Amino acid sequence: MIHSIRKCFLAVLVLIVFLEAAPAQERIVLKHFDKLDKITIGEKSFHRLTGSVHYYIPEKNLNIYCDTTDYYPDEELYILRGSVKLIDDEKSLMSDMIRYNTITEEAHSPGPFTYFEFESNRMLQADKGTYFYADNILFAERNVEYSDSLRSIYADQMEYFEEEKHIDASGNIKYIDYEQNAVATARNGEFMEKEQYGILTGEPRLAIADSAGSDSLFITGNQMEYFGADSIRFTVSGSVTIQKGKIEAYCQQAAFDVDASMVYLRLNPKIQHESTTMYGREIDLIIRDETLTEVVVRDSAIALMDADTTGLYDLQNELRGKVINIYLDEENINKVVATQNAESMYYVFNNNDLQGKNITSCGQIVVIFENGNVSKTIASPDAIGEFIPKSQLPEIKKKRFYEQ
Repeated sequence: MIHSIRKCFLAVLVLIVFLEAAPAQERIVLKHFDKLDKITIGEKSFHRLTGSVHYYIPEKNLNIYCDTTDYYPDEELYILRGSVKLIDDEKSLMSDMIRYNTITEEAHSPGPFTYFEFESNRMLQADKGTYFYADNILFAERNVEYSDSLRSIYADQMEYFEEEKHIDASGNIKYIDYEQNAVATARNGEFMEKEQYGILTGEPRLAIADSAGSDSLFITGNQMEYFGADSIRFTVSGSVTIQKGKIEAYCQQAAFDVDASMVYLRLNPKIQHESTTMYGREIDLIIRDETLTEVVVRDSAIALMDADTTGLYDLQNELRGKVINIYLDEENINKVVATQNAESMYYVFNNNDLQGKNITSCGQIVVIFENGNVSKTIASPDAIGEFIPKSQLPEIKKKRFYEQ
């Protein structure tokens, strides 16, 4: 009986000490503990509480649980150890050790921790970090992983603004979008969930895999943006490189419209497909069932194709038009169609001997490919043709390898 009275008196005394020491706006209520010791090391004294320690902060409806607490009254510092949990109405912060300062309202975890939001199942883990309760901001460092139902983001450092749902990350960023089967990497990035907007800088790279994983779309550039509010779109600017199967594309600005399954190339676009090169003011890549099926080149469209099957000369056939459509079958070009002021200039060979150059102008020119080589050229009925024999062509030198 006497032991119970003493324990009750001790609990009340400790509670009074805690209430007097805590500021009014951050008053901590000690709900439970098993043992209290007052420890002095040098000139510094602190209270050590052990055994299912439980605090409560009414102002935040915040419950704090741990196995052991070292409380420093002069600094308003609580060093919480062992299965530490800080839980309020919206989230929890868990770690083996957290230093909580009631003056600055900072909860610092020097070791691995987990932050979790209940309603959205949003989680953030890292090797160490600090949650600023006054501002609802979480700063995390080393092996940071953020995840929700649609995506995961990995980084070396991350600042998470809880109310704005805004992420500012840096260092070895890896962004995984499970819905789009997309993976992006960069050195720096921001993601704003409310606006459904993200931006990556520092050698950003986007990879969107097909279901078979054999024909992924790769896009790199200086800056990459994500828009997901109305329709899902990735835009890339600055030294853009795109690869899809055998196609390699280059430009200064590109956009991938996920819903339309199209990639738009702007500002000095260029397409390379094996020995065929295409230029124009605008180039579109059309993707159907995860496969690149068509390339559309507009305004001053040019397609250059190797002309010399002998390997002796650096000669290229040239096809021009207002618009050029390139059709692919299993990654190989099977047809090229030039329309509106179409013009073709191709070299004619006989038994691997160069005969001359044929020039054709008309409304439409169709070039048929077989096994990667031109097999047939079809011009519309309004065609005007001219053949220039080899003797009247400018001097065509052989490749240096074949020169005598």
